[in-house]
Order: sequence, then C-alpha cells, then structure tokens
Amino acid sequence: MKKKVWAAGLLFTAILLTSAFTPVTTNAGQGTVVNLEGQPIAFSMQPRMIDGTLMASARELANALKMDVTWLEAERTAVITGNGYELKLPLNSDYAYVNGKATTMHGISQIVDDSLYVPLRFLMESANHVVRWDSATSSVNITKQADSLP
Repeated sequence: MKKKVWAAGLLFTAILLTSAFTPVTTNAGQGTVVNLEGQPIAFSMQPRMIDGTLMASARELANALKMDVTWLEAERTAVITGNGYELKLPLNSDYAYVNGKATTMHGISQIVDDSLYVPLRFLMESANHVVRWDSATSSVNITKQADSLP
C-alpha cells in the first residue's frame, strides 16, 4: 500500500513539474493575416511575434505601400521613400527617423532570415495608416488614415 501511495505521489510530482516547465507559446504572428485596405498582403516571409511585438519584413511592408526601399550598407540602415515620406530604419535599433525626426519604436529592428524585420504597427502608422487588431479573426487590418481638416 505504501508503495502505491509513494508511486502515485511520485507520478503526481512528475506531472506537476513537467507542466510547470513547459514553455508557453502563442500563435500570434504565426499565420496572422495582415490586410491592407481590405486585401491580404501576400508575404513571402510571414510576420512574427518577437518579444511581444508583431514584426514584419520592412521591404514587404514598403512594397505593399508601393514605396521604394534602399539598403545603405555603410550605415546598416534601410531607407523607405514614397509620396513625400522618408523612413530610415537603422539595424538593431529601437528608433527610426520619420521625415528626418528621430522617433522611438516599440521593438528593435533586426535581421530575420536575411530580411530586416521592423515593428509592423510603427512602420504603418508612421506612413499615415491606422492599424487595428481583430482578435476574433486573428488578423491585422490596416487602412489609410483620413486626412483631417485644418
């Protein structure tokens, strides 16, 4: 009888310890649909959740906005331009330059699979777009911000 109790206690402890050290994962960013003006962006490199921030390829986001991207190797900086907008994204940085003004990002630009990943919300909002998360569909919906009256 004591062996059964001891074995049951040991089994219970093993289950408890195993569950306590099992990593918690999230699917956010994995398979997340990103819509721009109601149309899904066809990413060749999927957005990823990195340190709690949804990150995406700067080049693919810029292409979706029909903007140009240049990589300045000497400065280790990506430059996105179009429609009177310029965004400089230094590698491994939590700041960027929006039309020449230094601005803090919530996330760090970094290389993922040979592509510069940046906070999706930051890039889109700095390009005058509104970003909304739809938890019911696990999707991001991006729309052009309406111009305001003076």
